[in-house]
Amino acid sequence: MFTSMARVRRSVLFVPGRDRAALRGALKSGPDTLVVDLEDTVTPACKHAARALAVAFLGEPAPAGTERAARVNSPATPYFSDDLPAVIAAGADALVIPKVNSAGEIRAVDDQVARTEVERGRPPGSVRLLPLIETALGVLNAYAIATACPRVDALVLGHVDLSLSLGIREAGLRQGTILHARCQVVLAARAAGRDAIDALFMNPTDADGFREEAARASASASPASSSCIRTRFGSSTRSTRLRTGRSPTPGASCRPSTRPPPPAPACSCSTGG
Repeated sequence: MFTSMARVRRSVLFVPGRDRAALRGALKSGPDTLVVDLEDTVTPACKHAARALAVAFLGEPAPAGTERAARVNSPATPYFSDDLPAVIAAGADALVIPKVNSAGEIRAVDDQVARTEVERGRPPGSVRLLPLIETALGVLNAYAIATACPRVDALVLGHVDLSLSLGIREAGLRQGTILHARCQVVLAARAAGRDAIDALFMNPTDADGFREEAARASASASPASSSCIRTRFGSSTRSTRLRTGRSPTPGASCRPSTRPPPPAPACSCSTGG
């Protein structure tokens, strides 16, 4: 039994899992989906502390109708085996799986999630999967990934890491290969009967630019844009899907590049309320 919902995802807000105050504040902006990020916005030194904060946050009450998800670290990393059972036990509604290249990778995650649901007392099929498409192979396999298992509920495009994986300068959302990838993900998701969550709008201070992109079903890098999204789309259940992201620092992308972060000898995770 899979709980695939007729869910409206007009805005999907990514928040660094290392910052408790940001997590609590993000709920006030009213996103349809809030994603606790344990991957790109968390340095290796902070992984353990961020996971603990995410677990505490996911265990707290949330506004009715808000989907709470966790972007776990890639299954190819040593952090994944601890991330997955922790956030499922805490009550995550969905998991964003980074850098998915094939249907086989999603089926392997599906098997692990199914076992964890049983072990942690969650109803079977209650945890949805949102594969993140951010490699050339992932784009080419988008339909196979979308149909890999019933647990897949949406495809998410990560255009920043896609640009990096292609060895090109970060491309605009309406340019060349990135535009092609956006179209490919939308077509694959629609053919599979899944949602498509669009790429990130990278300039959180450009309100006019965001409104223009919102008309084309793009996304934002600021929680303040949630009101713009609600104004633009209201309570519509149309297939348009937007993703917003909260920057760890003003003006920065909520999905930083995969370039190595500066050395971090100690974890500086915020635990302030």
